[in-house]
Parts: sequence; structure tokens; C-alpha cells
Amino acid sequence: MKEEIRGEVQKRLLMKPYVSGDWSALSVPLPESHASDAESRNWDMKEIPSGGDVRLVVEQARREILLSNSDTLNDMTGDASIES
Repeated sequence: MKEEIRGEVQKRLLMKPYVSGDWSALSVPLPESHASDAESRNWDMKEIPSGGDVRLVVEQARREILLSNSDTLNDMTGDASIES
């Protein structure tokens, strides 16, 4: 499950233009689970740059993807899944 989230964040980063280099050089960490917050997000990636595009991509993914014990990622509406 955590590998799937990391892969999804990496995929989203690779789709964005990068001004001075290549997103593939960025090491995307595994997500860390935590209790659901006020926005129902239950994971974060701490070891990434805190500003800029990387954080924006992670924040968007945190709003759309819940970390669960299942074998697939489901968005919060349950309409989509990502299978490895």
C-alpha cells in the first residue's frame, strides 16, 4: 500500500515540468501513517522539500488517497482505484 502511494506521487511529479533538472532524481519516501486529521488525511511524507511543487503534489495526493490496509488505493469518493 505504501509503495503504491509512493509510486503515485512519483508518477504525478514526473508529469510536471521541472525548470532546472529532472524529477526522476528526487527520492520520494514512503508515506508515514497517522491518525486522520481534520481533512480526513491519514498519511504524510516528511522527508521531502517543504515548499514548491513537490509539497503541492504530496498535499493533493493526501486529499485524494487514503492509506488503508487494503491492496488497492481508493480515492475518498471510492470511485477510483489504482492497482499495481
